[in-house]
Amino acid sequence: METPKRIFVVYTHFGPDLDACASVWAARKFYPGAQNAAVAFRSANWNGAEMTENDIAVDMDAGGRGLKGVQEGNGVTHSCLALVVAEHASREEQWALKRLVAYVDLQDAHGSVVYRLAPQMEKEKQMMLSANSLNEVVWYFHTSFPENDALVLSRMAEIFDGYL
Repeated sequence: METPKRIFVVYTHFGPDLDACASVWAARKFYPGAQNAAVAFRSANWNGAEMTENDIAVDMDAGGRGLKGVQEGNGVTHSCLALVVAEHASREEQWALKRLVAYVDLQDAHGSVVYRLAPQMEKEKQMMLSANSLNEVVWYFHTSFPENDALVLSRMAEIFDGYL
């Protein structure tokens, strides 16, 4: 069996959103050779110029070299997380993460999961549920650790590890 190449850097965009956080975590967890990869942040429209063949970029185009979500012909959009998990996680890990992947897909494609799934719910109840969502946790971490995207990713990785 061929030994996978070592991944040196996982790139994502500054101010990582839920999909970016989850995708970096999944890439380092499941992508062969990426477990000890460094993480680097670039602007969302970065062209990938610094990437080597031993690097990957998640939740960004990176000049056509990055991994982005996939849009199906029927208009369904899947997150970058869904792509990484589908291609690199074991069946057992995919099963354990299926609800997280579905949540991130919905959040990434449509905005607030709560408002999307419960549009008829009273606004106050929607706000209460939304305040406790994974998406809000990411933004709470950004508020708590301004300009420290690496710490935001690290804290979110601890949460994602709990899904396994």
